[in-house]
Amino acid sequence: MVKNVIAIGTYNVQMYDVPGVAALSASIRQQKFKLEVNSDISLIVEAGEVLAWIGAALRASPYNDRLAYCSPVITWLDTSNCSIDFMVEEVPQQTVVSNGQCWHRMFKNAVIAKGFPIRRKSEARAGLEIPLNIMAGLVRTKRIEQFNGKDFIKGFSAMLVPKKRSSDTIIWHYVYKQDGSYISFLDNSGAHEEQVTNTDVETSRHVVGWCMEAEIYAGSSKANPVNCSDLPKPQSGGLFSSMSVSMGRYITGGSPYMLGVKDIPIHISEDGYIPKLKWISKKFVLLWDEANKRGWLVNGTTALLHLVRASLDHDSKDEFSSAFLFKKELIQESEDPFKTHSATHVLINEVNRKLPIYRNRDGYIQFEDRVEHMHSVLERLINYQKCVSGDLKEFRSHPRRNLEGWDFRDLATNHDPLHSRVTMLAPEGKGWVDFVRATHTITLFGSGFGDLIQTTPTKNCKYWSRLPENKYYLAVAIPD
Repeated sequence: MVKNVIAIGTYNVQMYDVPGVAALSASIRQQKFKLEVNSDISLIVEAGEVLAWIGAALRASPYNDRLAYCSPVITWLDTSNCSIDFMVEEVPQQTVVSNGQCWHRMFKNAVIAKGFPIRRKSEARAGLEIPLNIMAGLVRTKRIEQFNGKDFIKGFSAMLVPKKRSSDTIIWHYVYKQDGSYISFLDNSGAHEEQVTNTDVETSRHVVGWCMEAEIYAGSSKANPVNCSDLPKPQSGGLFSSMSVSMGRYITGGSPYMLGVKDIPIHISEDGYIPKLKWISKKFVLLWDEANKRGWLVNGTTALLHLVRASLDHDSKDEFSSAFLFKKELIQESEDPFKTHSATHVLINEVNRKLPIYRNRDGYIQFEDRVEHMHSVLERLINYQKCVSGDLKEFRSHPRRNLEGWDFRDLATNHDPLHSRVTMLAPEGKGWVDFVRATHTITLFGSGFGDLIQTTPTKNCKYWSRLPENKYYLAVAIPD
């Protein structure tokens, strides 16, 4: 009816008859839609409800790609006439980014018609219920694809992943590329509901909104300063009892030289910086907080940047601080902060790589030099870890309660030589020691790491809003 009236044009009236029930007339005058209903009160109320919903739902948010609420406001002019106006308000920012709201990015300038009843869901705050065919249309596809035995509704730059089944409902998570580029099936990280049959898909209700998110503070500018672990060296017979690591030194002197292109074999990388980062990105480091008895398993690049920042912070306060040139506020942070890949963005940034730390005879010691130095130390620790775990028989003979590694503060302050450390875990912590050893994960001890993996604001159980202390738990981000 509204569409027909608009098509007729301003000041024209369109008449409608509902046989045996009512006569309706509609017109548009001065940007106002007018509907006259000649019927009993129940149909008049129903017509008002329909107009209120249409007026609230068929609007665009005025807040530049941000969601808005639209609420109808009904004012009675007299006993037989009422006016329906609409109040638009911006959805608060914290609601946009909270858990379960991944569906927000499926729309542009979307409006939520506020105050209207919806069907009860089997799970509270589960997200937005959408018919299956419309869900597929929103990611620009008409098919459910199967990859590696799992179901996806996938378009070119966005896809929907079934995350959970709850009673008669399948909950999906919306994954997309911000720049509209190609998205791979492999870009889905995290849980995937595998028990979804064709019958389930056809008969279930479908809800978009299941986004378990966490922020990675390891390696970020918001991370806490780390104190010494004060742990002892391993006793004789321990895994690392006979090992120490030198911090290494630069090669100086000799005649100046230049390498010609013909002198460099194919297998030698012209610039080893990026290959080094690629190598360490596949390794893992356990950051164990000895004071709070909990640990954080992070990828190698995240741990590397965490160490680099800590070492620069130490240099800014020691007795040579007057010669220290580095300004931490000049670091260009990742455009996608607090993720498992954010550290890589910072480390490969060309501006960051050239930031000066100290002046030397040849120019400057730069941020890139510090990264390579810390990389070389971690590289040797990783190789030591692999070396001692090579003999599984000997490895298994060492008590699982003994967790051996190195002191984070020693590395950050360039302590030379580095001596290994050991802590004794309570029985509840021994279960993951085999996992750490089998993956050749090195352990860096410290105190006061803070919450290196933090949940985003949510109304879920407060006990799990942060990793509990003194429980010997080990946390890791899902992508890692």
